[in-house]
Amino acid sequence: MSAGDRMLPRLLLAAALMELLPGGVMGAAEPSSRPEPAAPAAQTIARPLTTTREVRHLPTDEARRQHPVKVRAMVTGFVLSDDPGYFVADATGPIFVMRNDQPQESRAPLRLGEILEIQGISDPGAYAPQIRERARTVVGQGELPAPRKLTFEQIATGQEDSELAEISGIVRGLTSRGFTLAIGEGRVDVGCSVYTPEELERLVDARVRLRGIVSGRFNQKRQWVAVRFTISRREDIIVDAPAPADPFAAPARSVGELLQWPLNQTGRHRVKVRGVVTHFQPGVALFVREGVTGLQIRTAQTQPLTPGDLVEVLGFPALETYSAVLEDAVFRTVGRGQPPLPSPTTPEPLLRGEGDANLVVVRGVLLESVRQQAARVLVMQAGEVIFHARLPFDSDQEPALPSAGSLLELAGICVVAETTIDGARLSPRMFSLLLRSPADITILKEPSWWTARRLWQALGITLLAALGILSWGWLLRRQVNEQTAALKDQTQREAILEERTRIAQELHDTLDQELTGISLQLNAATSQVHDDAVGQRLDVIQRLLKRSQSEVRRSVWDLRRPALESGGIAAALEQTSAQLRHDSTARLEVTTHGTVRPLPALVEHYLLRIATEATTNAFRHACATTIRVELFYEPHGVRLRVQDDGRGFVTDEAPGYAAGHFGLIGMRERSRKIGGTFVLESAPGQGTRVEISVQEPRLNDHASSSRKPSPLERS
Repeated sequence: MSAGDRMLPRLLLAAALMELLPGGVMGAAEPSSRPEPAAPAAQTIARPLTTTREVRHLPTDEARRQHPVKVRAMVTGFVLSDDPGYFVADATGPIFVMRNDQPQESRAPLRLGEILEIQGISDPGAYAPQIRERARTVVGQGELPAPRKLTFEQIATGQEDSELAEISGIVRGLTSRGFTLAIGEGRVDVGCSVYTPEELERLVDARVRLRGIVSGRFNQKRQWVAVRFTISRREDIIVDAPAPADPFAAPARSVGELLQWPLNQTGRHRVKVRGVVTHFQPGVALFVREGVTGLQIRTAQTQPLTPGDLVEVLGFPALETYSAVLEDAVFRTVGRGQPPLPSPTTPEPLLRGEGDANLVVVRGVLLESVRQQAARVLVMQAGEVIFHARLPFDSDQEPALPSAGSLLELAGICVVAETTIDGARLSPRMFSLLLRSPADITILKEPSWWTARRLWQALGITLLAALGILSWGWLLRRQVNEQTAALKDQTQREAILEERTRIAQELHDTLDQELTGISLQLNAATSQVHDDAVGQRLDVIQRLLKRSQSEVRRSVWDLRRPALESGGIAAALEQTSAQLRHDSTARLEVTTHGTVRPLPALVEHYLLRIATEATTNAFRHACATTIRVELFYEPHGVRLRVQDDGRGFVTDEAPGYAAGHFGLIGMRERSRKIGGTFVLESAPGQGTRVEISVQEPRLNDHASSSRKPSPLERS
């Protein structure tokens, strides 16, 4: 169609509007005397939009902003479904108008050709921008312009939306709101409420011309997905070639002749066939057999049929995946016979297309079954051919199916699912079976118990058991090693404790008793000496002797104490602190930080001795009111801190360095023996802090060393 032909209906419409309304269409000049208005920019529009083109060319986001609209246009068509709106056109083009929210009975009826002044707002619509009506006024009446003649290719693009057009084709099946029209290579859903269903039934298979409005169906993405066509008047259907008065009176054609020369010269009109029903899906499809040839028929009828019924069918020939089918078909029952038996076959003939749409029986091994909505899909193998069989069922009555590996015999409708093209020839590549009921499945042989699945399951269980045994053995070995180490450590601790007890007994029985005897002798000698100078010296000796006795008894008590062996360094610190609290009024706090873990015996012993010595010094020399003993279990070592708030001292003049006092020297020596870092901080009036830290490598050295401290070293 040329550009001049395309503009002719709009020029005629503009002329009609200009003739009826002297002021023109909202004061607009004749379209031929002025350029078409450009689409408005995406910005706020202060003035009302006065032409349909201005509204239709709004961007979607801009149309959503509800710009004011005031146009004068002619009514060209109506919408059938629930009366949501109508179509109008002015000299610049057509548009859809959504009615206002008033009840339908309160609206003034509209007539085709009425010229309206419409006030409203812009709306993005489901596909193209439209007008949402707020008020309308009838300002005149005119004649509809001549519609444009369009092909299916033109209306399928969506560019002709809302246009007044004329299309031609063959009427196909009926729908709830009209009928379908075969136009060129496509289908158009035609809405028609001005004809009764009986009148439309007589139009099926007629060649007609239709005048009406082009519209479409859209998805949620605002995309044009199908064509609709609306007829508003009875005279808009022009019959060019009527349908046969009695279509079933036509001679029956052979099923095998469909889409063949010369029968195909009948074009797109429907033909009549006869056959025996092999399967029926109400409202979806009918399968019949004529002789040895099957045929698939698409029909919306739901009249009950059973296999064996003899039917006559009227339908439009079309090509399915491989064979001819009849579309938009109607049927009637003309007799009753025996239910047809399935034709035995193998996959090879089916892959040559010999059983397409026919009832066949095939053997195969069930590989697996998969549920798909209200059906079960059986994956079958026959020789080297894999095919599917689909068994529909009600959602609440799923049938029990054989196990995988069963040898089955399946009776069903063969359907070619995929094809290949070799030059001009179409060949089947894959087929499937449509099973009618569970009775179409016959089990010929149950599967062996040792299926591949069970074999893999057994291998998996065996592998898991082996892994479990290995894991159990590894855990058992680990537990044995841990228990062996614990027993070894316990044995060593018991031996050390026994040795210490023996030494403590010997010290108590020998040295302590001898010192007690000496003390008694000194007391006797002192009472007999009358020289003051000698008496004073004897008193000094007696005090030194008492101090030695006290030290010996403390050493014996330390040797007998089992806390280090029974509870580790943390428990030993608590026990030692409790003993020292009885000898002083100072407050003593013992705190452990981190996760407590066992330490090498030598490290524990020396840390305890250092803590005891530092605490004793704080009690005796510092006059402290608070003493804190803190043990830190760190990720890579251990750290001991003893801190008091006593009087402190100058470290260069530390009392531990005085003659006869070896406390600080002993702490440093013990720290050196276990590879620790010794820190001493003190100042007059600021207390004292003693800290020793032993890092992981040194701990490991003591843990792995086979040498244990002798009882004399531990004392």
